[in-house]
Amino acid sequence: MERSRRRLRGDVSPAWTAWSGVVLRRAHAFRLGLVCTRGRPGGQRAECARWPGLHLGDRRLCLSVGRLRAIFRLSGSAAACTSSSSQAWRRGTSLIHIGTSGFSYKDWIGHFYPEGLPQGRWLEYYARHFHTCELNYTFYRMPTAAALAKMASRVPPDFRFAVKAFQGITHEREGVEDYLSQFSEAVQPLWQAGQLGAVLLQFPYSFHPDARAEDLLKRCKEGLDGLPIVVEMRNQAWLREDLFGLLRRLGFGFCCVDEPRLPGLMPPIAIATAPVAYVRFHGRNAAKWFTAEEGWERYDYTYSRDELLEWVPKIRSLDEQAEDTYVYANNHWQGQATDTARQLRLLLESPAPDLRQAEEGTDVRS
Repeated sequence: MERSRRRLRGDVSPAWTAWSGVVLRRAHAFRLGLVCTRGRPGGQRAECARWPGLHLGDRRLCLSVGRLRAIFRLSGSAAACTSSSSQAWRRGTSLIHIGTSGFSYKDWIGHFYPEGLPQGRWLEYYARHFHTCELNYTFYRMPTAAALAKMASRVPPDFRFAVKAFQGITHEREGVEDYLSQFSEAVQPLWQAGQLGAVLLQFPYSFHPDARAEDLLKRCKEGLDGLPIVVEMRNQAWLREDLFGLLRRLGFGFCCVDEPRLPGLMPPIAIATAPVAYVRFHGRNAAKWFTAEEGWERYDYTYSRDELLEWVPKIRSLDEQAEDTYVYANNHWQGQATDTARQLRLLLESPAPDLRQAEEGTDVRS
C-alpha cells in the first residue's frame, strides 16, 4: 500500500486543527481509563491485541493524548499540532521522532545553546528545536516521579521522552526487583501524560545470551509491565533469529545502532520486534571506543552526509514495520548530535534521486 507523503508538523488546515485539538484536549482532561477487568473470571486481565503484553485493566493504561493518537490513527500531522516542535512528522500512519541522547551538556554552550542561556531553560530551548529527547541521566542515578513530572511541564504536551533505565537494572544482578519497582513508579508521570515514548534497557557488552540473561529479561518484563520497552544489546552474539523471537514474545523493541565497525559489536541492521522501532547513532570513533580515558571521547564524531544516507532506507523500513519510530543521535560532544539529528530529518524528507540510489545499494534486514 502506497504511503502518503509525509507532512511537517503544523502543515494542516485551521478547521482540522481546531477540531482535532478539541477532541484531544477533552480526552486528555477526562483521562479515560481502558476497560476495567473487575469481575473477570479468575481476576485475569484482558490483554490488548494491538500491543501484546499490555493489559486493558492495568492502571498504567489511561487514554492520554498519546494513546488516542495511536488508537484513532489521526491522519496527516493534525494530531501533532499542539507544538511548534519540528523534528517529528507523520509518514503515512506512523510517526518518526528524531532527537538527541541527552540535552544537558555544558559543552553545547556556543554550539547549540546560546551564550548566557540559564541552564534551567535548556530543556525549553531544546524543545523548540526537537520533538523528542532520550534521557540519559536516569542511567546514572534513579529518577524520581517529581523530577520527571517537572521536566514534562517544561515541554509541549506532544513532546516525547525516552528514558534510559537505571544501571542497577541492566548492569547488576542483585536488587533488580527493587530497582524495577522504583523506576516504574518514577516514569508514571510521563506515561500517564502520554509523553513516554519508550524505556531503554541498555545492556553492557558483557551481557551474553544465556539462561541468566533470558531470566533477567523476563524479570524486566514483569517489573515494567505495561510500559513500552526497547533493549540495546552491545554484543553481536545476540544476532540470532531465536533471540529476536524472544524479544517479540516479550513485546520488547530492538534498538538498532550505528557504531564503530569493530569485531563483536553490533552491525548496522534495521529490525523492528515491537510497535516501537528505535535507532541510536553512537558515532564511529573506533580509535576511542574501547580506550577512551574520558566518557565523552568515544562519542566525539561528526557524521558525513553519505554515512547518514546509509540509514535513510533503513529508517524508512523501520517506519513501515512499527507504529512509532524513535531516532536519537548520541555523538553528543560539543553539540554534534544536534547537527546529526537535523541532517537526518532533512535527508528523510528529501525525495532526491540520490536517496533512491542509496536505497538500492543498502542491505535492509528484517
